[in-house]
Amino acid sequence: MRVAENLLGAGVIEPELARERPETFFRPLSRLSPELQIVSMELVQKLEPVPDTALVTEVVGCVRGSQEPTPGIMSGTNSATMRYRRVYSNGIPQLAAALEAGLLTPYRAGEIARLEPQAQQTALTIWTTRARQKQLSAAIAAVALRQYLAGSSRVDLDEACSAIRGAVEELRQNQL
Repeated sequence: MRVAENLLGAGVIEPELARERPETFFRPLSRLSPELQIVSMELVQKLEPVPDTALVTEVVGCVRGSQEPTPGIMSGTNSATMRYRRVYSNGIPQLAAALEAGLLTPYRAGEIARLEPQAQQTALTIWTTRARQKQLSAAIAAVALRQYLAGSSRVDLDEACSAIRGAVEELRQNQL
């Protein structure tokens, strides 16, 4: 229930909502950064005072779809454990550091660890750059959504997603 705790801590939801709603209500938000969780829930509540899981899922899909797709989080399976071992036994030190910092998934880091050290460095640079761009996109999306919510008395999900897409696209254009 980390998502509910995050939302409670930010004052976005009331304790009753956290107690009354099943974990599945908050689950879609877990795929977003903590800041995006907060502002996305603000959007959900502006769209519908008593939201349901389907609306939360729709908003999260819109927010995530307005950014570059992000890889899912691996669970603690045996294959993930093997990937960690491969990273720590065959990988360059920077690869382990990037994995620990959350810039790479265990799968991606394990695949990079299969390469020769020089190729590992090249792949690491490519993939960590992508991860940082995704983090920056998430931050920009949160700011754009917050600005949209602050500037609109009427809330429309398509307009909110369009605002996110526009801000992320502007970021990409400025980086070129």
